Amino acid sequence: LTTLRHLDGLVCVSEYTKRQVLQRVPANTLAPERVLVVGNAVKAEHYAAARAVGPREWHGRRYTLTIGEVKERKGHHLGLRAFVEVARTHTDVHHYIVGNAVEDTYHQQLLRWAREAGCSDRVHFLGNVSEDEKVDLLQHASVFLHTPVTAKDGGFEGFGIVYLEAAACGVPAIGTLDCGAEDAIVHGVTGLLVEQTVDSVRQALERLLTDEPVRKQLGVAALAHAQQSSWLDNAERVAGLYRTALQRHGGSA
Repeated sequence: LTTLRHLDGLVCVSEYTKRQVLQRVPANTLAPERVLVVGNAVKAEHYAAARAVGPREWHGRRYTLTIGEVKERKGHHLGLRAFVEVARTHTDVHHYIVGNAVEDTYHQQLLRWAREAGCSDRVHFLGNVSEDEKVDLLQHASVFLHTPVTAKDGGFEGFGIVYLEAAACGVPAIGTLDCGAEDAIVHGVTGLLVEQTVDSVRQALERLLTDEPVRKQLGVAALAHAQQSSWLDNAERVAGLYRTALQRHGGSA
């Protein structure tokens, strides 16, 4: 972006992404008032029906779930380390990680933490799964635990549709501040937003696993929030922005 001479406008998926753009692009290249936000959406009805996946290992278990490629930006090191601490007192809870894992040093470190905590049999790396399996996992999860960070290479979570997918299954989410999760989770309503530290994640996870009324309340509100989400509204907002831009330059739509 910084190599461009001029931009008429830019649409971002979250307020956090907008802040990052404005920090990187000079005002004479892109006027701040021309950087707009149109958040992502979810088709809630897609997650409503039970899926015919047959018996699965997670059925009948109490578990937390995260979905995202096994790499630094997805923050598995925060979620997993918080889980193994909470698991000491919540001895029935498992943690499932869905997403491609490449057996690199990052993945191996996660495995070591689980092993050293004595939780290897309760931390499950499933790799990539089918859509039906993903929905089934979401529908049966107690807490959706996805804790992105800003990676060493500068990569960050721009939004996090997975939070809305969890919400569409009536599952409260724990996400991190200083990333796009700030737009995907309504703090204290559909889930909890915490600092990018193991202790902050641990406290939030302990709260949701311990306080069933709060967890259920957040889950009900999360489902209502997802049901109000609409890709049609998203598309109409984007189309409206294009129409405004065309009119500004003498065109028509």
